[in-house]
Formats: sequence, C-alpha cells, structure tokens
Amino acid sequence: MSGKILIVLASGILLFQSSLFAASDSEKQLRRIIEELQRENAGLVAELHAQNAALSKSGKVDPGLKQRAAAGKREKKVKTTVSAEKDTAAAKAVEEAILYKELGQGYLKEKQFEQAINAFEKALSFDPDDAAVCYDLGLLYKHQRNDNKKAAAFLKRYLALAPLARDAEDVKYLIRMLADHSGTSYP
Repeated sequence: MSGKILIVLASGILLFQSSLFAASDSEKQLRRIIEELQRENAGLVAELHAQNAALSKSGKVDPGLKQRAAAGKREKKVKTTVSAEKDTAAAKAVEEAILYKELGQGYLKEKQFEQAINAFEKALSFDPDDAAVCYDLGLLYKHQRNDNKKAAAFLKRYLALAPLARDAEDVKYLIRMLADHSGTSYP
C-alpha cells in the first residue's frame, strides 16, 4: 500500500511541476487518482474475501478455525479492530496532510498565495504539528495579508514545534518586530 501512496505523491509532484495543468486541475487530477486507488483497493479486498470463501468451501481450510478464533478472542479482536481503524485514520490524515502541503507548495511556486494559504491551513487541520507549514503560514500572513497577529501566532507555533531550528533566533526577532507593529508583546 505504501507503494501506491508513493505513486500518488509522485503523481502530485509531477502535476505541480508541469506547466500543462492549472493548480485547480492538478488538485482534481490528484483527487481522481486517489479515488481510483481506493476503488482498486476495494476490489482487491472483495477478491480476497471471495478466495477465502472458496478455500473454506473446498475444505482446504480448517473448518473449526473460524469458530475457535471467534470464541476465544473476541476482546482481542475488538481491540485490534479499534487499533487498526485508528491506524487507518491516522494514515489517511497523514496522507491528506502531505497532499495539501504539496498542493500549498505548488501554489507558492505559481505565486497563488491565497490558494497556498488555504491549502496549508487544510494541511494543518490534518497534521497540526507540522512546523514547516506553520512557518510558511506565518510568512504568508505577514507578507500577503499583512495580518501581523496571525503571522506572529503561526511563527510562535513554529518555534514551539521546532525550538532548536537553525532560524529560531531570526524568527524570534521577526515575532518581536510583528508585535511592535501590531501593538502586542512577545514574551
């Protein structure tokens, strides 16, 4: 499955670098690729269930296996299912965060700053601990929207997530400058 994720990411990167597609067309193209992969996965799961049923009917599978598994391990199965669902949800969130981050970077390259802000904010909704996205949003809010308070908030969040960043002192200075211009203070 990770190979398919890499294919989706590679496709997304190629689409962003291509001048043949507008950014909105690229986003639609990525969504279509993701939907196609999800349909393929659903088909593979159905095929595996059919093969399992065929093996059960042929007698090649121990008929008591299902009964023993169901009888003795219900609690473990529930915990495993819940854990797998959480893992699946987390993996989907990470995938979405990566896609929106890549989309935001594509918009930046195309100088479509409002779309970049929207994409980066969507990426943060899936991965709130992405320091690089916080940094990019801080700079975008400062330079594109002239919103010093929001810029400072994102840059502070960046420092909280990456306190040992090489540019930490520069970012602290920038936050102080933003505070001076917005009338707030930096602790």
